[in-house]
Amino acid sequence: MLRPDKKLQESGFDSDFIDVKIQSDLNLSGWLGKSEPQEQIRNFYVTFELFSLIKEGDETREIVGQAACNYLSGFDATRGRLLDLREIAEAGGEDLFSAVALVTNEFGILSDHFPGTDIMHIDNFYIHPRFRGLGFGQALFPMLIDTVGRGASVITTIPRPTKDDGRERIDPNDPRHKAILKSMTKFIQRFGFFQIDKRAPVWVKDTHLQSRLERLTATNVWDEEG
Repeated sequence: MLRPDKKLQESGFDSDFIDVKIQSDLNLSGWLGKSEPQEQIRNFYVTFELFSLIKEGDETREIVGQAACNYLSGFDATRGRLLDLREIAEAGGEDLFSAVALVTNEFGILSDHFPGTDIMHIDNFYIHPRFRGLGFGQALFPMLIDTVGRGASVITTIPRPTKDDGRERIDPNDPRHKAILKSMTKFIQRFGFFQIDKRAPVWVKDTHLQSRLERLTATNVWDEEG
């Protein structure tokens, strides 16, 4: 299987000079299940940085991109009981609830299609326009999944086209929206995401799904542009 940093190297970038900084606002009461549902959502904020050494002890840094993720655990380890993921997700906003609702049953527990208890939701994954098409996305996106999402039974996301600042969303009626959305969905499909319901904008990655087709095509996933 080809390395995910292959295109980065071909573009002249060394992975040794790319830092990934992860911040989280974990709350002890939330983990203990004593606080309100919103405190039970683990929020992760990720910054991708490219640095270069000017001279010994001196360096410059540029932000390549950023990501924001939510991690929901459906198991209360302190009491040994399952939690209602829908109730927790509802406190996190409409997008998070929509994503969680599609992969859980009426009791807020992960459906039988996804063995396990935890969900990771990628709220935003953004690469600065200057660094697009050079391989940063295809190296950093799977790293994000493997680090923040490790332990999750299912990973969800709702592709939302944004302007170049990565924050302001593009109106669906904007002529740019359709092309950007198509590019975003094509990108996440390379990493095993599929649209669980054609009537909803939620895309899902089943971390337990290891079909023969995926194994056969895995050697080609890094060859596509990204």
